[in-house]
Amino acid sequence: MPTEKKIVVNGEIVSSDDIGADYVLAHGGAVQAGEVIDSSTIAADLKDRTSFVAKQELVTLTNSKASPTDIVDSVLKEIAEELAHIKYERQKAAKEGKSTLAYTTSRINSLKTLADVLGKKIEANAGKQIDLRHPQFKEIMRLWMEFIYESMQKAHVSDDMIDIVFKQIEADMIDWERRVLEL
Repeated sequence: MPTEKKIVVNGEIVSSDDIGADYVLAHGGAVQAGEVIDSSTIAADLKDRTSFVAKQELVTLTNSKASPTDIVDSVLKEIAEELAHIKYERQKAAKEGKSTLAYTTSRINSLKTLADVLGKKIEANAGKQIDLRHPQFKEIMRLWMEFIYESMQKAHVSDDMIDIVFKQIEADMIDWERRVLEL
């Protein structure tokens, strides 16, 4: 059986037996260990982390193949939230008389990132490509279909004929996104 070793855990010297370790590999003397965590704690943390990450808006949007506009909007929101957290921590540190340099530097870098993302969004919006999955475009299409429907009613087209026309439009539009993108 290996001999008992002394290790340092959170600044306190303890025996390897005290933490349930059969042996500790080291060159000799005390072994520095930031903290000792049992495997069940690690498994629970991994499960919590995985669940948390899966629920994040940015991850959900990316996994659902959302439009680039929606993803960029989510990135902007995430950056803005982090900026607010950093600002809060900076103000808290200032009230406590602590240095705010790290927070200020982090906030400046985050603001630069936000400006870069906004600049790219503006450039993308200036282009002539239409984002067919953007909510505004979908609303325009809905309004256009409503306009056609109302016009047919005003022209006294029968409800059965209107239904046939809209079913035909639906059938013809199966690959409309691909065709529009090829323009």
